[in-house]
Amino acid sequence: MLALPLACANSPRLREKRQVVPPPAGGGMVTPACAPVPGLLSARADAASLVGLFQLTLMATAGRQSGHIVSGRLQLAKLGDTTGLPRRVAASYAKEILNGSASIALDGVGALAPGSIQSADPKSPGVLVIEWSRDSAGVSLREITLRFGAHANEGGPPPFDGTHMGLFVRAITATQFAGNWDSGTPDASAGGHFCAERIGLH
Repeated sequence: MLALPLACANSPRLREKRQVVPPPAGGGMVTPACAPVPGLLSARADAASLVGLFQLTLMATAGRQSGHIVSGRLQLAKLGDTTGLPRRVAASYAKEILNGSASIALDGVGALAPGSIQSADPKSPGVLVIEWSRDSAGVSLREITLRFGAHANEGGPPPFDGTHMGLFVRAITATQFAGNWDSGTPDASAGGHFCAERIGLH
């Protein structure tokens, strides 16, 4: 596992740069729980290292709930037997690595997922972890995405209304991972940063 710098709330680096973000009118001032993670994910990053129970924090920096923060739980586990299941990622250089579920109030940051995020059904999990590996202009690239929503993760055509919710990993350490998130429908969108802190191995 990589020891990459992670700009989360408990790091001295973030405390030095802590800033107050004003929420929509009518709310109090909010101190961000996560800060942007610069750069690209290391080509050696391993999605399988994200197995475990995490405290997940989402901070909105775009959308109708910009400036708001929500926290909840994220549970990720190794894939079981996928025999007979449809392939749920289209690109040949992408692999399904983990699945799991989440319990977090997405609407608190203006996000929306296609279907339940709490589903533990391996055929349509609430969260699916996808690892993308490819070369571009002689450079090896690695991307790790956590796709939220049972409807998006059951295979077949994507949700008809275009609803999507995903976390895009930018850094991984032994105890945390972080990056940015994006969600939306054809009519609205939201996004921001996230941090996930390990609180259990199972």
